[in-house]
Amino acid sequence: MIISVCLNPAIDRTVVLDSLVPGDTNRVKQSRTDPGGKGVNVARVLRELQASCLVLGFVAGALGRFLEHTLDDLGIAYDFVHVRGQTRTNTTIVDSSHGTKTIISEPGPETSLRHLVQVQHKMREYIHPGDWVVMSGSLPPPLEPDTYARLIRLAKELGAFTALDADGPSMAHGLRAQPHMVKQNHP
Repeated sequence: MIISVCLNPAIDRTVVLDSLVPGDTNRVKQSRTDPGGKGVNVARVLRELQASCLVLGFVAGALGRFLEHTLDDLGIAYDFVHVRGQTRTNTTIVDSSHGTKTIISEPGPETSLRHLVQVQHKMREYIHPGDWVVMSGSLPPPLEPDTYARLIRLAKELGAFTALDADGPSMAHGLRAQPHMVKQNHP
């Protein structure tokens, strides 16, 4: 089993424009909405590869329920902790004439240590020796940068192999827990 810990999933909205004109009304040529966040994307790829996967993390509000329904439609298993607020939206604006992409990324719903403890309980429930646990993506506010390090240590205590895909301080702290695999991000 591969468990994807996605603490800050998103709804990814992509809009394609002929040309982005700041300060003006821009007409959309094409658009699409997908479940997103690095951990959800990991699960989507694993599903395509027909690997057994479960997504753990947080969702909030109507967008969180939309994310769950979309994962149901895709046949991806999940067990989310529901928090207050709204699951974040990432908007990608594709400017066809200039060949550029502009990404607007929201921070995510407010969580707390109490919510993180619930995710840890779920990890204890689902993780078995020899499983892989992938921790990826941004952290919702106000979780501390050492969050992934704590979860890596827990997964390793449970006998799992760990992979980390994070940025900045979350990556730096996570590396101190010595994950088995790391995906480095390039700016």
